[in-house]
Formats: sequence, structure tokens, C-alpha cells
Amino acid sequence: MAPMSAVIERVHAASGKRAAAITLSLALVSMAAGAPMAVMMGALPAIAASVNASPTQAGWFLTGPLLVTAVTLPLMARAGTLYGNRLVSTGLLVVGVIGSLIAAIASSAAMIIVAMCVIGVGLVIPVMAFAMVAEHLDTRRRATAIGVLGGSYYVASGLTSLATGPILDHLSFRWLFAGIAAVFALSAAALVSTVPAHGARQKGRLDWGGAGIVAIAIGAMLLAATEAPSWGWFSMRTLGVAVVGVVVLVVWVQFERSVEKRGDVPLISVQLGKNPAVLGAAVAALFATAVMYGFVVMVNYFAATDPVVGYGFGLSSTDTTRMFVLVSACAAVGSFAVGQLDRWVDPKWTLLLAALLLVAACVFILLLHTQVWHVWVTEAIFGVASGLGYAGFANFMVRHVIPVEVGPATSMNFLAQSLGGAVGTSVLAAVLMAGTDVTSSITNKGAYITSWIVCLGASALFALIALWLPRARRIVGHDDAFARA
Repeated sequence: MAPMSAVIERVHAASGKRAAAITLSLALVSMAAGAPMAVMMGALPAIAASVNASPTQAGWFLTGPLLVTAVTLPLMARAGTLYGNRLVSTGLLVVGVIGSLIAAIASSAAMIIVAMCVIGVGLVIPVMAFAMVAEHLDTRRRATAIGVLGGSYYVASGLTSLATGPILDHLSFRWLFAGIAAVFALSAAALVSTVPAHGARQKGRLDWGGAGIVAIAIGAMLLAATEAPSWGWFSMRTLGVAVVGVVVLVVWVQFERSVEKRGDVPLISVQLGKNPAVLGAAVAALFATAVMYGFVVMVNYFAATDPVVGYGFGLSSTDTTRMFVLVSACAAVGSFAVGQLDRWVDPKWTLLLAALLLVAACVFILLLHTQVWHVWVTEAIFGVASGLGYAGFANFMVRHVIPVEVGPATSMNFLAQSLGGAVGTSVLAAVLMAGTDVTSSITNKGAYITSWIVCLGASALFALIALWLPRARRIVGHDDAFARA
């Protein structure tokens, strides 16, 4: 591992009004990150129809940015430690503006895919925001700020979902992306005006070789996971792409070891990856997001089914939008609560609480799913759990690594979340497909029950891993954290 004496700048913790201004500007940055995917999920049918997109192309409106975000995460996180998180973050927000403007003027499905992939680069920004919290705020304020950032992300998702319908009815999807471009631009201005340019930095060069290798590995594994339902889980294409991803990942680990031995700064330190807290949290995130990404979709599909088939409530798209807003609101509450919980309990217990709430949501819907209010209660519990998990994982990283490594450590956790979400969603989709009649296209109730049992199992594993996670070290003063490096 590169010696931490390579840190060439210390950061004096902000306090009072300055700390509040930094937190608010980073909250705006998080809101900018939460809006694009919420728009695409809510407006996907309308956007696809406007540009005559095929079902496959429409799928890439969502898959494309997720893949791009995943493969650029490690590179941007390490760039932040070398060149400054504020500088890199400002660049990412500008990229978000460019991508949003391309989407606003897009006249074809290909242009929308390109635009969303460009936006995907900008969606790396939450990792950078968490790193700036660790850099510029005192240890006593970090957990609260992280909760605010997480809550702001979900507030933006909920508000965007509410606004999407009326804007589509009276204007067009282009106005949605024009608005997102404005939010990205406003966020960049707020960031530059409030967050200090100086920050914890390391001497060294960007590890482009490692970035290229890990991008291939991550891209291959995520592609195999997302396309498995259409390619076939055990098809040669799926298995071949997955094996390529795993083999390249092994090659990348060896490459990063050689970088460390030379005394250079690796993309993600192998020693950092061996940290029990970082590694354990990554494994926990795999199981957590396997549930978080797909569970609520399964519940919404169930609720939207016409009751004539023997289950479901025939909820309209407006009803499901309201449910998404409920989930976002409850997730915001869960995220905001992370800062308060951190005053009383170790971060691992916050993650355990998130896991237990996921278990509770799964058990509740398994036992009670005959009334509409059963679905609303399930989604409320799920929302709080999601918020606790999103902000809880970030807070766990901040408490377990030195500030200059928060970006790379959090990027590793976000990568695990992306992989877990992709695999979980694909597995649940396969379960539903297996229970769907080919001629009538009706999914039997047992398939939904099975999908919820799968989610229950993943939630239970998340809880067990959270129990195993190490406790955080004693919180020390802001400058002391650098001194220990």
C-alpha cells in the first residue's frame, strides 16, 4: 500500500455556519444524483414511445448508465484522492449537465442511450460527496451530514416521481432533462462556492492500467447478471461473460499488488480490500441490495395485477407512483435517522437494524397480502430499511477508514451494491418468468411467494453478516485522524 505519508494536505474541520453550508451544498449534489434515474424509471414508456425505441433499447436506457457508473466508480474515487474531490466532483457535475442536455434534444433511441451513459459518469458523485464529508467536517458532524445526504437523495427521487407525470402530460420528457441539467449546474455552483478547494490528497499518478482492467471485469460481471434472464442463466453466453469477468478480476488484483510493491498509488488498495470492515461491508452490501433493488418491484407487480386472476388489486400506474413516493419518503426518514443513531449506537447496529427491517418487510408481505394496506405497510417498512442501509453503509466506511481512503472504500462498497442489485433483480425476474404461463402471460401467485422467500433469505444473510462486522474505532479529532495515517 502506498505510504500514507503521501498525504500532502491536511484539512481543518469546518464548524458552525461553514459546516452547515458545506452540508447543504453536498445535499444539493446528492439531490442531483437522485433525479435522473427516478425520471427514467417513471417516464420510460413515454420516452421509449417518443423516440420509437425497441424493448431492448428501452432496457438500455436504464442498464447503460448503471454499467457506466459502476466501471467509472473506482477511477473517479481515486482521482479524487490525487487531484482533490472538489475538482473531480465539479467535473462530474458538468458531465451530468452535458448528458442531460443531450437527452433533452435527443431524437433517437441511440441518442438517449448515449445521453444516459454520459449521465452515468456523473452519477458517481454520491461517493465523492461522502468523501468530502470525511475531509471537511468534524467527526461529530459526519454521521449527521451523511444522513442528510442520503435523505436528500431520496427526497429528490420522490419529488421527481411526483413531477414526472404532470410534466409528461402538459409538456414533454425533454423538459424533465432540461430541469435535471439545471439542478446539476446549480449543484456545481454551490459546490464551488462553499466547499474548500484544498483537501486530503496523495502524491502519485492515476492508475490507468488498473482502471482499464477492473472496468472490463466489472462490466463483464454486471453484463452477465443483467442479461442472464434473456440470455439464459446457464447459457454459454452468460457463463462465458461471467467467467471472463472473474478471471479479469483476478488479474486485476495481481496487477494492483504489483503497483503497491512499486510504491505507487493503486486504484483500490489490496490492503484496503483486506480490511475486515471494508470487505465485510462489501459482502453485506451484496445481499442487502439484492433485496433492495428488486423486492419493491415484485410487490408493485403483485399489487398491480388484476384481481380477476385470483390475487392482486389492479392498482394503476398512478397508484404505483404514489407507492414509490411513499418508499422514497420513508427512505429519506431512514437516512436522516442515521445521524441520530450514530450518537447512541455503533454503525454496525444501524446496518443490523436495516437488515432486520428488511426481514420484517418480507415476513409481513408473506403473511399478509390480501388487502391493499398490507402492501402500503410493507413498502413503508422497506423504505425505512433502504434509507438506513444507503446512509448506513456510507457512515460505516467513514468510521472505519482514514479520510483520504473514504472515496476508494466507498466506491468498493457501491460496486458491491451494483453487483448485488443486478444479480438480485435478475434472480427475481427469473423466478417470475418461471411462474408465468406462456400463452396467457399470467404469473401465478406462487412465483411471487417464492420471490419474497428469496428476498427473506438474502435479508437474513445480510443480518448475519452485520452481526459479524467489527465495531468502529473510537472517534478522534479531525486532524488526529490524519495524524494516525
